[in-house]
Amino acid sequence: MANRNFEDRRWMITRKFAQWTVHSALRNPGSPIKRQAIIYDALYVVPFHELFGRDLGPIGEDEFAGWHTGAVDVLQAFELRLSVGWAAKMIAIYLKTTCYLAGYGRDGLDQVIHPPLDDILMVNLRREFRYHPEIAASLNRFRGW
Repeated sequence: MANRNFEDRRWMITRKFAQWTVHSALRNPGSPIKRQAIIYDALYVVPFHELFGRDLGPIGEDEFAGWHTGAVDVLQAFELRLSVGWAAKMIAIYLKTTCYLAGYGRDGLDQVIHPPLDDILMVNLRREFRYHPEIAASLNRFRGW
């Protein structure tokens, strides 16, 4: 029973941290929503549980793509100020935190969600390593992210 309580607490902390990471990302000047309560309420309507029930079996690209399209629609219906891009960003950040960082999710989820790297990170890595030709060249394969 003690192990179950630990897992429940760990999942609760992970979810709260994932919400916070989304809120932090939306503090950006271009974000259409910034208030914590609105962001957290919007995340609450997304059916993330469909991605975390290990008893549901592995998840593949097609199933995830369908889930993702529906999740973006749900977010946009809940919060009309969200574009497809902002809704997708919220989902991606939440999933990167819960899946990549905390290790939650159905088998295969880490293979189908957006990669942990994004354009902002890649721009900063290229700037940081501009005087290191070998590293800079290896970053070129990530163009277009």
